[in-house]
Amino acid sequence: MAKQTPPPPLPQFDPSQPPPQVQYVQVAPPKKPFYKRVWFWLLAIIAVIVIVSVAGQGGDKPTTATPSGAASSGPAAPAESAAPAASGDQTVGLNTPVTSGDFEFTVSEVKQGPDTVGSEYLNQKAQGTYMIVTLSVKNIGNAPEYFLDSSVKLVNTAGQEFSNDSTAAIYASTGGDAVWLKEINPGNSVSGDLYFDVPAGFEAAAVKLSGPGFLDGSIQVSVK
Repeated sequence: MAKQTPPPPLPQFDPSQPPPQVQYVQVAPPKKPFYKRVWFWLLAIIAVIVIVSVAGQGGDKPTTATPSGAASSGPAAPAESAAPAASGDQTVGLNTPVTSGDFEFTVSEVKQGPDTVGSEYLNQKAQGTYMIVTLSVKNIGNAPEYFLDSSVKLVNTAGQEFSNDSTAAIYASTGGDAVWLKEINPGNSVSGDLYFDVPAGFEAAAVKLSGPGFLDGSIQVSVK
C-alpha cells in the first residue's frame, strides 16, 4: 500500500501582524465607437449640406448643346432668331390665345365685381372689392395637367401683383363651373371667372399667366 503524503499545513494568521494590503487596479471604461459620437454625426450632416449645395449650384449652370455634324473650324454662322419664349416681358391683348407650358390661355374680360359673392348664407366678403377675370384654359400637352388658379395674377398700374380668392370663386360659381384646381385632359379646356380682392380705386394693367411647373416663364395679357 502506497504511503500518502500529508497535505501542506495551512498558513497561520498572526494577530499581531497587520492584514495584507489589497491592491485595486483601475480599469479604463471602453471607448465608444467613432460612429456613436456626436462630433461624427455633426461632421456628417455638414458634409451632406455642402454636397447638396454644390450639386444644386452645378445644376443651375446653363449648358450649350453642340449641333450634330457642325464644322469644327471656320467662322461661326449667325444664329437664327428663335421664336419668342414665354417670358415676363411678353405681352399680348385680350381674346388672344397664348401658350405657357402645356396650357393655352385666353383672357376675354377683366371687369369690376361686387364686394360680396355667394348666397345669403354661404358667401365671401372682400376686404376691398372684387375684380373678375374671365378666361379659358386648354391643355395642349400629351398628359393630364392640373390648372391651379394660383398661376394667374392680376397686376395693377404700379406693377403690384395680386392673387385671386379661391373661396370667392367657389361661392360665386353655379353648377360647379369654378375653374379652381381643375385637372384638364389633353385637348380639353375649362373656362370661368377668377375673383381678385383688391383695394378701392384699383386700376388693372395686365393679367400674368404661368403654365404647369412654371418652366416656361410667364406671359402678361394687357387689359388696357
